[in-house]
Order: sequence, then C-alpha cells, then structure tokens
Amino acid sequence: MNRTIGRLEFLWRRLTAPWRALPDTLIIGTRRGGTSTLHRHLRRHPDVVTGRRKEIHFFDLNYGHGLNWYRAFFPTGRSVRRRRETAGTVRICEATPFYLAHPLVPERVRACLPGARLIALLRHPVDRASSHYQQMVRDGRETLDFAAALAREGERLGPGAGAAVTAAAYHRDAFVNFGYRSRGLYAEQLRRWLEHFPRGQLLILSSEKFFSDLPGSWAQILDFLELPFHPLTRPDRWKKRPYPALPADLRQRLVDEFRPHNEALFELLGERFDWDD
Repeated sequence: MNRTIGRLEFLWRRLTAPWRALPDTLIIGTRRGGTSTLHRHLRRHPDVVTGRRKEIHFFDLNYGHGLNWYRAFFPTGRSVRRRRETAGTVRICEATPFYLAHPLVPERVRACLPGARLIALLRHPVDRASSHYQQMVRDGRETLDFAAALAREGERLGPGAGAAVTAAAYHRDAFVNFGYRSRGLYAEQLRRWLEHFPRGQLLILSSEKFFSDLPGSWAQILDFLELPFHPLTRPDRWKKRPYPALPADLRQRLVDEFRPHNEALFELLGERFDWDD
C-alpha cells in the first residue's frame, strides 16, 4: 500500500484513474543532488501541481503496474483544465531521482510522455557518492566502511549493469541503494536520455550552482517551464548534514577516477562545472 495514501483513497484514485492527468514535468535526478529541495519549491508555486507523493518510481520500479496506476497519483484532468482557464500555464510535476540512472526509463518516458520537460540536478560525483553512502549508513542499510563499499560495488550490482540490463536486475535493492560510484557517471546516463529526447527538453544544472545561487537557478527553472515568476518561500529550508570528511587520499583517488567521466559530461553539455577537487 502506498506510504502516503490511505487504502480507500487510493482505491478511489484507481477507479477514477482514466480521468486523471499525467505529469508534463519530471525531476529525474540525481540522488542526493537537491531534488527534494527543488520539489518543495515547485510544489509551493501556485501554477504547479505535484503528484500525491515524491518518488512514485513508476518508470523504474513500478512500470509493470500500468499507466492507470500512475495516473492515480495525480489530479483529475477536469481540475487541471479549470486551473488553466484562470492561470494559463499549469505544470504537473513528478520527481524520482532514480530515473536518471535507470537505463530503461528514458524509452519508457518517451513512450508515455514525449513532450515532458526534464530537470536534472548533478552534484559533484564524489560528494554525491559520499552523501549517498552516509544516507545508507544512517538508514541501517550499509555496514561496510566507504572504501570497502566502493570496492564491492561491482560485486553487489552484479553483471548486466550497462545498457543491456534487464528490468528484473534493476529491481534489486543493490541498484537503488549501493550504486555509489555508478550513480555519478552522468555522461553515460544523459546520453541515454538524449537518444530519446531533444536537448531542449532537458534542463541540466549543477547542484552546487543550484544552492549557491538559488534565486538565479529558480528563475532559470521557471523560464524553462514557461511559468510566471513566483518568489521563493523559505529558501533557507535546506540544511546540509555534517557528515565526516573523506580521507584526503580516498577523495583524491575518487576525484582522479571520476575526472574522465566528468570531462565527457562537460563535452556533452558544452559547459564546465567546478568539480576539479
């Protein structure tokens, strides 16, 4: 049963699903990159409607449930049309950060939502991996130290983690929880999206820029979504957790390891992020 929807409410939503709208905006990633903060800000915009919860995981883990299952999380088409009659543009937004990394998702999204606007926040891959690891430790899912977890990542994910991965393989908890290094290979992930969507439908920002210049990033996001300006409310809500710093030698090793992948990303985007250390 859905974590945030009661049994009777979800039953009603399933029964009325054929008359419900689908999203036109997806926050596709990355994990530990600021998607929760962005989702909260968009949810407060008067011309944005969000799904009944964040991280519905339809296009990755729940695709087999069918499109009406997905529709059940969104408002009715009639209510959206009424809002558009008064507001003009209204965006319907969903956010699941695993969408960016899952190799089967871009084709699925293209089949269901070909006109969707897609937003990706990309965090420095070393910081992202460390934060991801600390989250797993905090949740009681990780018992290895970080170096050992990195060493065992390939073993945990197993064979077939590339483009030919099966849907069944990506249902395994390992792909969701323990892809510390693999989730930071952004160029590889974005190329799959660009095989199915034109570049103009993707807005790609560094998480560092998003947080260091939140007003400027917010204006850029609203322009991308063709929404009128609405001031940020509670822009200081996001708080960085005080995780232990990585040992200098381990951090440098990871920086060196990610460098060619980052260079491939910068070439793909035609833009450099400040990820040198």
